[in-house]
Amino acid sequence: MTILGQRFYDVWYVGELSEEGVDRIIEYLLDYSCRAAGRVRLRFYLQNIGDLTYMAYVRRILLQNTSLSIVIEEKSIQDLEKDIELAKDGDGIVLIKNMVGLEVPVNEKIKIIEV
Repeated sequence: MTILGQRFYDVWYVGELSEEGVDRIIEYLLDYSCRAAGRVRLRFYLQNIGDLTYMAYVRRILLQNTSLSIVIEEKSIQDLEKDIELAKDGDGIVLIKNMVGLEVPVNEKIKIIEV
């Protein structure tokens, strides 16, 4: 089995990345590291795919977490609702939202944090 086929903890971020948002991501990654989770998938939902301005923040996130295997994904914000519907029981997804006007469908599988 490849590493991408193994169990990952998911942290999804919606909206423009900010210092406060990065701090929240780092908090969850530290928690996963303390639990010896090992693998985390960071998924960024973006208004404009291809806009790499968030990568400067990603660098800070990666430098803070050298003990985890971290996969970075970017998806269109239009995919969020479908991904929430497809989330499996027990996934334990953390969704950090930094987008005031966006309504996220309530789902017991996803913990929503607003920054």
